[in-house]
Amino acid sequence: MKILNENILLTKVKNDDDKSGLDFSMLRDDSDRYHKGKIYDFGEFMPEIIKKNLLVYYDKNRGSSITINGNNYILIRYEDIVVIDEANI
Repeated sequence: MKILNENILLTKVKNDDDKSGLDFSMLRDDSDRYHKGKIYDFGEFMPEIIKKNLLVYYDKNRGSSITINGNNYILIRYEDIVVIDEANI
């Protein structure tokens, strides 16, 4: 499988208190607009900061669910990332 352009394939991560010590509660309101994900793979046109297994928060309204080989993923574009968890860079 090869991800193209500025697309990012994420696995979903439960939105709970982050172990890095950073407070992301300001990103979670009643609508729960931002979700946490782990980068599984990405296209070739990405900044160097984007790496596999990096934890990010993304705008859930912009992501699309996709199933590949029986595995569920979220497909987003680079600009849909709102926070990068620097504790795991």
